[in-house]
Amino acid sequence: MKGAMAAATGLMAAPLLAGPSPSELPTVAFGQHRVTRLISGGNPLYGYSHFNGLLDNLMREYFTDEQVVKYLLACEKAGINTWQSSFDTAAQRQFPKVRAAGCKMHWICLADSLDVSENPNDPQTLIQGVMKCATLAAKVKPIGIVHHGVTTDKH
Repeated sequence: MKGAMAAATGLMAAPLLAGPSPSELPTVAFGQHRVTRLISGGNPLYGYSHFNGLLDNLMREYFTDEQVVKYLLACEKAGINTWQSSFDTAAQRQFPKVRAAGCKMHWICLADSLDVSENPNDPQTLIQGVMKCATLAAKVKPIGIVHHGVTTDKH
């Protein structure tokens, strides 16, 4: 399974590496920034397959800190200038490594109360958790912070 996951990831990344030059990707205004219309999401990086626990675990196993850095640098090289993700423990640990590797991609934070606290049992706890996550993420200067929709879908 690990080999199959690596091969599938390689096949998905190949077009990124051979894709259009960065100047060819269309952008849109996002506040004072220009972001590519193609934005990399964080689900594969953090094991959210929306399929089953086995695939989630394989994704987390493959996307080590080093692989996340390589992946985002490959996206940037292909001209994608923005990614969005939650700010869970792995992302908090990896973010400085991504920047230290020279990646300048814009980042949009999906603030989720589950990233900083236990499962909220009521709307007020959920809001407090989202605000705590947003406050923590603001320190690393994302270009935007939005609440993670999955959190509110549960209530």
